[in-house]
Amino acid sequence: MHLPTVHHWIITLRWEVAGTPVRRTVEGTVLIEPGQTRQEAYRQLVAAAADQVGAAESAVEFFALEPDQL
Repeated sequence: MHLPTVHHWIITLRWEVAGTPVRRTVEGTVLIEPGQTRQEAYRQLVAAAADQVGAAESAVEFFALEPDQL
């Protein structure tokens, strides 16, 4: 039986506010369930990060997802 694993993620988003470019990096941890794909995690995390920074439409400049355990 496989258990969920904790992963650390970092995302840098870029968007514009009144014509001015804005860039913001956010990070955190997430539980990845057995069988969950990297694409599913990416989509979930990008949506959460965009919501966190208030960027309705943004471009991803950087994305990293790695197991949190060293």
